[in-house]
Amino acid sequence: MNTLHRMILKMFAVVFLITLLFFILILELVDIFANIWHYMDNNVSWGNILLVVFYYLPKCISYSIPVSMLFAISFTMGSLYANNELIAVFNSGISLIRLVTPFLLLGLIVSVGIFFFEDQVVPNSVQAKRQLEEVLLKRQTATYNRSNFSFRNEETHTVFKVDFYDDARQTMKGILLIRKDDNRKFEMSIKATKAEWNGHNWVLYNCQVYSWNKGGDLIVEKDQPQYDAEDMQQEPRTFRESGAEIAEMDMITAAKWIDDLKKAGLPYVKALTDFYNKFSYALRTLVVVVLASSLGGAFKKNILLMSLLSSLIASVLFFVFQMVSNALAQNGFLPPFAGAFIPFVVFLLLGAMLFRRART
Repeated sequence: MNTLHRMILKMFAVVFLITLLFFILILELVDIFANIWHYMDNNVSWGNILLVVFYYLPKCISYSIPVSMLFAISFTMGSLYANNELIAVFNSGISLIRLVTPFLLLGLIVSVGIFFFEDQVVPNSVQAKRQLEEVLLKRQTATYNRSNFSFRNEETHTVFKVDFYDDARQTMKGILLIRKDDNRKFEMSIKATKAEWNGHNWVLYNCQVYSWNKGGDLIVEKDQPQYDAEDMQQEPRTFRESGAEIAEMDMITAAKWIDDLKKAGLPYVKALTDFYNKFSYALRTLVVVVLASSLGGAFKKNILLMSLLSSLIASVLFFVFQMVSNALAQNGFLPPFAGAFIPFVVFLLLGAMLFRRART
């Protein structure tokens, strides 16, 4: 790394840290003032409010890094353009791509860092914040109970119908199990009044078992007290009405949960789209670097104001585009992978086009 690159990175670092703190502060204040009257009505202490702020901090950092990088790079490049400092740089034979190479490498490093930060730190903090707010604001805990649904296990050719799932107790009521053989013919059926999760599979209680004997007659075995349903291994949260939040899961947990939804024949498209968004979000930093490197030379006056304005506009447009593509994917108009990555590809191409047209 030469002296020029070190100088540019030093200018960038100062602006980036100040901007990052500014956007974190804005997000924290928005969250506080959105609940300020609820805090006052419930006599929440300042200590508990600060604890909520602390739990929200990782998510604020995650939100703020891309827009802060966009502003810091565009402001740095814009200042160099406005002061005519880049005339000597470009006349010496240094191209724009070579000049912003440190930014591109930094964007790649930050993308990897955000991915692991979002995977290991943010889910726990988001969950802790939600649970604390439910207690402090006396909100009704989100209910995930579910009624009248069915699921299946393709491997064992088994279909299950459930009258009611109680998420708090991790129990089911009114279970009907129908199992077929490899030829898709009826093999056995079980009616149970209750089912409980034992950590590995569901255990049925107060069962009536229907099956064929060797003579082809239907046998009813009444009042069987317990049946260990080894083919019911889906974890309880699989059956939540609203589904679990991908934002509160790490990658391994989220992948396993989506796999359980698929095997059970339950809706999984929304969860899969959110899962892919974890990857696409980390890559947004690269889009930011390309956009900022090209936008910096577009401003000759009011560099600070125009850099801030362009950063906010670009961020809003990206998030709106992301929301639209996610909605299309969740409603079946786009594959989940496309819904998550189309905004990234479109804005990356837009950034590349602007980069080619940038002043040099």
